[in-house]
Amino acid sequence: MLIQDSFIKRKEGDILTMNPYDLCLKEVFSNKQYFADLFSSVYFKKRLLLDPDKLSLYDKETHHDLGFRKENDLLMFYDDQFFLHLEFQRKKDPYMPVRILNYKYAGIHQQIKTNTKLHLLYPVYSLTLYMGESKWEHRKTLYECIHKSDWNKDETLIMR
Repeated sequence: MLIQDSFIKRKEGDILTMNPYDLCLKEVFSNKQYFADLFSSVYFKKRLLLDPDKLSLYDKETHHDLGFRKENDLLMFYDDQFFLHLEFQRKKDPYMPVRILNYKYAGIHQQIKTNTKLHLLYPVYSLTLYMGESKWEHRKTLYECIHKSDWNKDETLIMR
């Protein structure tokens, strides 16, 4: 796929286009070996070494139930166990953890919409690859975005 031939992300009229930067990274990390190496080293800190042969590209658009349409930069499914989401970021976004939460929610919600049987949901592990010109100095976790940092940490749902 050539970068100039691709259409996906930013809305211009009725055409969705993906910027060349994201397309280039998507092409590189669509290589399952590179993808597996990145997640094994950075996300799992080599506690889990992913086998690239057990990765499958999951590149379908997810639909948020509030009508927002999001497309993950790159999403793979691993060995019928979990999703791995790679997000490319060049610009600083102080609420990046909230954006990632939205992607995770959309992925989990999509599982519920496509399979109505009672089952356990596959987790979505996300990694943001920031390649901006200056050092990232914003929030890195969702809890850093919340006024009271211990908010919701012990919350459980009680059903009787």
